[in-house]
Amino acid sequence: MKYMIGVDVGGTFTDFSVFEQESGRLFHFKHSFTNYDSSVAIVNGILEVLNMEHATAQQVVYLAHGTTVSTNALIEKKGAKVGVITTEGFNDIMEIGIQKRPFMYDTLGQKPEPLIMSGMNRGVPERIAHDGSVVTPLDEEAVRKLVAYFKANGVNSIAVSTLFSFINPAHEKRIKEIIAAEYPGVYTTISSELVPEFREYSRMSTTVLNAYLGPVMKDYVNNFQNSVKNIGIQVEPYVTQSNGSIISIKETIECPIKTAVSGPSAGVIAAANIGRQCGADKIIPFDMGGTSADISLIENYEPQVSNERLVEGYPARIPMINIITIGASGAVFGILLAFGMMFPNAELFLMFIPIPIKAKYFVIGYGLIELFLGIRSSSGGGDNIAHFAHLGGMLFGLILILYWRKKGGGNHGYF
Repeated sequence: MKYMIGVDVGGTFTDFSVFEQESGRLFHFKHSFTNYDSSVAIVNGILEVLNMEHATAQQVVYLAHGTTVSTNALIEKKGAKVGVITTEGFNDIMEIGIQKRPFMYDTLGQKPEPLIMSGMNRGVPERIAHDGSVVTPLDEEAVRKLVAYFKANGVNSIAVSTLFSFINPAHEKRIKEIIAAEYPGVYTTISSELVPEFREYSRMSTTVLNAYLGPVMKDYVNNFQNSVKNIGIQVEPYVTQSNGSIISIKETIECPIKTAVSGPSAGVIAAANIGRQCGADKIIPFDMGGTSADISLIENYEPQVSNERLVEGYPARIPMINIITIGASGAVFGILLAFGMMFPNAELFLMFIPIPIKAKYFVIGYGLIELFLGIRSSSGGGDNIAHFAHLGGMLFGLILILYWRKKGGGNHGYF
């Protein structure tokens, strides 16, 4: 028998879909998520599936998985320390952005958290014109000095995005060669290879996002690949990318930004396929997970795919299925609500731990209502007052969430 295995790594469980080719049998299996290394849950789950089937690792002929590693690195801001090399005089493109803004007239609007540390976005003398001609030759010595500066300051990933490199990439390619010679092993992304298109801000933003995720995803997928090889699986594993298709480990390392919504995209593709079988051309796929809820839309049996969308507030110019992710799902609210009910003044403690901000507001609102009504005081209160406190607390918590969203809060926020 031969098995095809698809894996989805979520925030609470790691889910397996197993297809046995000869009989056409399809079954599913859940394994607890391993927070310290999600590849451990994948390997352990595969071994349990094979044990249940009395099969060997050599019988696995296909293995692919959707991952939230890149998504979580962006949400939690646990990516690489990035240095940016661009055309001299244009090193503030990431800070300036474009005219179109989500809060044009809101003085309290919050900009996305910077992915580049202060002083790590630098320009070098060079200039290519709109027709690809060289206006100013590349100052190679300036590039060498800048790479040495990055190295001395602990930069472990470099993004290169110069003007009009999508027409003439000669300068970017030479910068990449200099980086490889002066700082061997550092992760490097150049825009002319990743996204050779016009729109300077979107191109630089996509390049920076890719560089930010590069070292994290490189470590993860190499560990994943080695782990499945160690248990005897002979096929090369694949990773689901944001448009619902799959890419190799090599391409995942080179273009990790393509996995920004890796996990949910496979579910949308599956929902579209089921819709074709059922004759349902309009579907809303909805996935309620342990840490987030994912929602998409299918029309005429086809998922909606955009060529550019915001990823944690920054434009990513790559094909992605349109998926809305809402942080702090039911499991988080349930746990925190129970926590707030069990422990007096829990809302004060929650202000100082790194849990999703919406969940904090929910429990804080709940606690404030209870404190106001004196439910936790020694004087106590009747059952009717207690019930009112519970309902009022929930309502007030939700109002705080809506207030937070109105003031510029994103889908994922942390104190």
